[in-house]
Amino acid sequence: MSSVNDSRYLYDIQKKMEAMLKYQKPAERDQKLLQYYIDQLFTLPCFRTIVVPPPGFGIFARYVRELHIPIPGYPYNMKMRLTGPRGSTIKRMEDFCQCSINVHPVKYDHVVVYIACVDYVNVARWKVDLAEKCIMEVLRIPANGRDIVYQMQMAELAVRNGTYESRMMHFH
Repeated sequence: MSSVNDSRYLYDIQKKMEAMLKYQKPAERDQKLLQYYIDQLFTLPCFRTIVVPPPGFGIFARYVRELHIPIPGYPYNMKMRLTGPRGSTIKRMEDFCQCSINVHPVKYDHVVVYIACVDYVNVARWKVDLAEKCIMEVLRIPANGRDIVYQMQMAELAVRNGTYESRMMHFH
């Protein structure tokens, strides 16, 4: 899908979600459809790409990596940033990377992340490497100060809490 078509598609999804939020009471809303809209609108751009793992060979094994990520002076709670609203960011990461990801806070600016995957050894290692890259991408704050991860997480939280205000999102 081209970026013009993708932008138009996301605009249409946003308008449908806004209409649902505006005209339907929470009890009347189709929760699966609302979840679909949320998934379409608030999936981070880095998780929208399609990645193909290498062909598997060798033995089937469980591959685990433990990451210690201390970032002194980090402006956000790292566990919450990785987890996202109601666990959505970490769920999307797990779906994208096909790994199990567990975040354990040590301090506000230090977490230990366990990444596990069961697959052929070379594929499992590739998936865990991909998960590590995704984690670092979510934690990265751009130099220009435009923090897309934070903006998207707060917008998703507003939708889930019913406090979303109609405004054009310029995340993509």
